[in-house]
Parts: sequence; structure tokens; C-alpha cells
Amino acid sequence: MRPIDSPGPFHGSNSIELTQAFAEHHWLPKRKPGRSSKRSPMLDKIFPRQFDNSYRGYKTALWIFGLITAVRTLQSIFIIFNGYMTVRDADGIPIDTYPAEVAQTIVGLFGLISLWRFIFSLLSIIVLVRYRSAVPLMFALLILNFLGAQLLSQFVPLVRVGTPPGPIVNLVLVVLMLIGLVLSLMNRRIHI
Repeated sequence: MRPIDSPGPFHGSNSIELTQAFAEHHWLPKRKPGRSSKRSPMLDKIFPRQFDNSYRGYKTALWIFGLITAVRTLQSIFIIFNGYMTVRDADGIPIDTYPAEVAQTIVGLFGLISLWRFIFSLLSIIVLVRYRSAVPLMFALLILNFLGAQLLSQFVPLVRVGTPPGPIVNLVLVVLMLIGLVLSLMNRRIHI
């Protein structure tokens, strides 16, 4: 063992020397022989190296993305400006049975969530207009958000009355998201 006060192999080294030293000491994973350093084509589409307007998926996916963005924007606006009725009717939460302070807190929390959804919808509009190479990533994030909400609702379920239309609309949207993601990952010959 080297004494603590000795300079060691990294004293005064630059970053290239450090990388080589790490590799020599097996601290970095080594590439297997014959394996390329290229990423998979699907990952390149979901996480493009740069965001631009070059889109190589099917045009139908753009229409689906636009429809989903429009519906989510409208949902957000309805909750922000008419939260009480939307929470009661569209989401089936028995808001009338709670004390006024609790009902106001529930509507306020739904409003905060809808503000985030509205901002995400604005970002989706920007992607649709200017950065179409990010459409597959946006589909993946929307699906991840839905799946995360479903997982969370298993641990903290919402009390609902009847069969409200909100969850059904959201289920239809996630099916469209999955179709849109697949279509956005498939190659077309003509670039849009």
C-alpha cells in the first residue's frame, strides 16, 4: 500500500490521463469486442441528439399528438376556470359531501395539477410546431405520466361516485398515446 501523503497516480493528471487510469484499474466498464458504440435506432428517436423540426415518423402520429394536446389543454382550462363542476362531474368526486374548506382544498389541488398539465400542453404545442424530432419523447413522457398516476392511485385512491367520464377519456387518450408513439418511431421515406 502507498502511504497516504504520497502523490499517487492521479496527482497533476489531466482528464485524459485520469480516464486512462480509471480504465486501467477496471473502474470503468470495458466494451465487449465486436460491439458497436452506436445507440439503438429507437433510443435515437426517443432521445435525439438535437431537437429540430426533422420528423421521420408517420404523419398520423402528429395528428394524434395534436389531438391529445388539444384535449389535455381543454381539460386543463376547464379545471382551472370551472374546477368545482369539473371535479364533481367529470372526475366523479363527491365534493358536495365535504365541508367547504375541504372542498376548496380539493378544487385548489386539482387546479394546481391542471396548471402543470396546461404548461406541459404549451410545451407540446411548441414541440408540434417547432421541434418535431421531440414528438416520440413527448409521447413517452405522457405515457409515463399516465402510468405513474395509475400506480400512485393504487396507493392513494380517489373516492369516486358512479362511473365518471374523466377516467374513461384519459384511458382513450393513453391508447392514442401508445398508437402515436409506435407510429412516431416507425420510419417513413419522405421527411416532413
